[in-house]
Amino acid sequence: MKDDTGEIFTLDEVAAYLKVGKRTVYRLAAAKKIPAFKVGGTWRFQRQEIDQWIKRQTAEAHGEKGLADSRREWVKGRPMLTRLDRLVDEIAALHSKLILLVGRPGCGKSALLAELANQRGMKVMNVGAVLGKRLAALAQRQRALQANVAMRELADEYASGDLGLLDNIELLFDQSLKLDPLDLLKRHAHARRVVAVWPGELRDGRLIYAEMGHPEYQDYGLDGLVPFEIETVG
Repeated sequence: MKDDTGEIFTLDEVAAYLKVGKRTVYRLAAAKKIPAFKVGGTWRFQRQEIDQWIKRQTAEAHGEKGLADSRREWVKGRPMLTRLDRLVDEIAALHSKLILLVGRPGCGKSALLAELANQRGMKVMNVGAVLGKRLAALAQRQRALQANVAMRELADEYASGDLGLLDNIELLFDQSLKLDPLDLLKRHAHARRVVAVWPGELRDGRLIYAEMGHPEYQDYGLDGLVPFEIETVG
């Protein structure tokens, strides 16, 4: 019997294997959320590692509720939520009222935002889910034209007074939408206070999304926003 464990996949093959879009695989690889390596600047994937990754994802999905509960307890047990809550009040006097929660994957950014929402009696806007659903109803050629307007309308719906909470904003980096994600967030933060989870990392005082060479790579300074760094869980 043929041993396929050493087989190497291209990006297209992994997308077909996982039954997801190529852009999704790009994002996962760039964020180091799926085992991958580069050959001459092109992503490659080892089948054995992908199969093991699938098993881990399945196991984590079964334990997702317990993990979420433990992270909520972690947030409640530390002064971080108190500090963030206080900062949200203080930032109201600034011209750009944008707070970005930054930290490494798994550090509890989303858990902290969820606890802030619970404490203030409001909902977090899952940008990928709600904006994605709104844009999916449009013809492909209309999505880039309507993305900014749709984002503004949805943000208005989810805001509580002059405060909006945003998570899962990766869709804003989709090149086909022709958006500048950070500029969009800053413009929203002129009208109201905005707290958003940054999907990349803070490196050497720069906000980074994806890796250099990736089509969605972004590198921003910190002007016009307040970074709120999250401690690592555990």
